[in-house]
Parts: sequence; C-alpha cells; structure tokens
Amino acid sequence: MIPLRTIHEEAHLEAKAQVQLSAHPPAPPTRLWWDIFLYSIILFVVSSLYYVVVDGGYSIQTLNRVSADVSIILIGLSMGLSGLCYFWNFADKYIIYRKELGVIGFAYALFHSGITLARVPLETLLTGDALSFWSAVGAIIIYTIMVLITNTALFSLLGGHRWRILMRWGYIGFILSIIHFTRKDGDMWIAWFLGHSTLFPPFSLFMLLLGVGVIVLRIALFIALIRKPPTP
Repeated sequence: MIPLRTIHEEAHLEAKAQVQLSAHPPAPPTRLWWDIFLYSIILFVVSSLYYVVVDGGYSIQTLNRVSADVSIILIGLSMGLSGLCYFWNFADKYIIYRKELGVIGFAYALFHSGITLARVPLETLLTGDALSFWSAVGAIIIYTIMVLITNTALFSLLGGHRWRILMRWGYIGFILSIIHFTRKDGDMWIAWFLGHSTLFPPFSLFMLLLGVGVIVLRIALFIALIRKPPTP
C-alpha cells in the first residue's frame, strides 16, 4: 500500500506540473534538456571563475572540482524542487525540470569520477580516506539506479509504489555526496574560518549550505505530510 503522505506529495506536485504545462505552449522534449544543459554551462563558468580568482590559476584538479560542484548544485536543485513547490509557489514553473536537473547532474558526477580515476590510482583511493571513497561509490550507485528507473518502460515494470520508494533513496545518495566532499574539504573550511586561508571561502562551503538546505527542506516536507489531515 502506498503511504498516504506519498500520495499527497505526488498529487500536489503533479497538479502543479500540469498547471505549468497548460499555462505555456508545450515545448519540444529536447528543449527542457537544452535549457538545463545551458544552465549547467553557466554554473560551470561561474564556479571556474571563482576558483581562478581564489587560486590564481586553472588546472585539471580545478576542472575536477568544478565538475563536482555543478553536479551537487543540479542534483540538489532537482531534489529541492519537491519541497520548494510544495510550500511555496515561486518555483512552480521549474517543477517540469526535475528529471533533467537530476540526469545532467549525474552526468557531471560521472565526469568528476572519471577524472578522479584517471588522475589517482585505484589502490591509492582504496587505501586513503575510506569514508570519503565509499560514500562517493555509494552515491554513484544510487544515482545510477535513479537515472535508470526514469526510463518509462522500467517505471511501468516497477509500478508507481516501488518507483517512488526507489526515488526516495536519492536523498541517501545526496547525503553520501555531502559526506564525500566534507571529508575532502573539511580542513579547508576550518582554515578559512580561522583566517588561515584565502579571503573568499572555499566554493565547496556553498555546496555544503545547499546540501544542508535540501535535507532540511525534505525533513520539513516529511513532517508536513505526516501532519496533513486525511483527504475526505
């Protein structure tokens, strides 16, 4: 049986999505993908410029970090839209981009993983920070499953109930991503707070704020749905 709170959430978001689709001329399916791809390029450029200003240069390591940042932003926005659109109306017009944000964010995560594996021997990763490494592996596995089940045929095979349960695991993957870059950059954040680093905060600190915001918003949504009175 599908939990009542899940029914409330999906019905509410679906209604908002239908309103947005009916209020605007239907766009070609590829238009949504191009919109988010171009948006990701803007994020990529902004993040890159930030690192250039802070570090005074650009390297393959910078490219790797920027890819990770863009991935976190896109996936975080994809997950955060559920809560934003449930509580407020200002983000309703973006609800139709949830899938595209998540999938393109996953593509950047794969790019980041590929660069890491190309630069760092697997033995070094395995013998290094175990929590950082395995949290990254766990996140990629969960994101891969989420992307695969966006396929219409798999949705029909799984059924709505199982599909929604699997999609909720995306938040576990997102938490694992936060753990991963926290382990990587935690020392830099402490150095900045103590004044032993650059004038500007590490860009990943903004990613932490975004990540915490997404998780807090999801918890708030969960509580709101539990408290929601049954529909007559």
